[in-house]
Amino acid sequence: MVVITVSYKVHMTYFSESASSIGTDGLGPCIGLIARKTNGSTFCAHIASSIQGTDANLPTITSKTTELINKYLKNADLTQMTCATGNINDKSAKAIYQGLVNAYGAKVKPLAQGTGIYFKDGAVNLVQAETIKGTVEGPNDLSGPMDIQ
Repeated sequence: MVVITVSYKVHMTYFSESASSIGTDGLGPCIGLIARKTNGSTFCAHIASSIQGTDANLPTITSKTTELINKYLKNADLTQMTCATGNINDKSAKAIYQGLVNAYGAKVKPLAQGTGIYFKDGAVNLVQAETIKGTVEGPNDLSGPMDIQ
């Protein structure tokens, strides 16, 4: 098993910011994102949704994603965002992604498929089967603020 080591690992429903390397893995229908900021730091989040991904709920997931992410990451502070999901065809992942596009527009790159995403050595990378390990790891209890409810 290939392990990619970063300075800080973000677990599901959490976010963090780092001046060095950072990442998240274990993406299924969740969205992992790496956002490069104007101050040179990197914002990483692992967004999940507790709302069932039915067609009727998709607009709610989208609007709640936009509302949630705007609390933690301001458009003026963002230069570029890369997003990944484990299943690019998942409706709930697409709804979360659309909420990010609604918040940040053209700064958001097209949604990519991967089981993880990280920033290291000046570049954003995706993982498919590799594991991301942090020298420091954040909370891992699924009760973080990045859960769409």
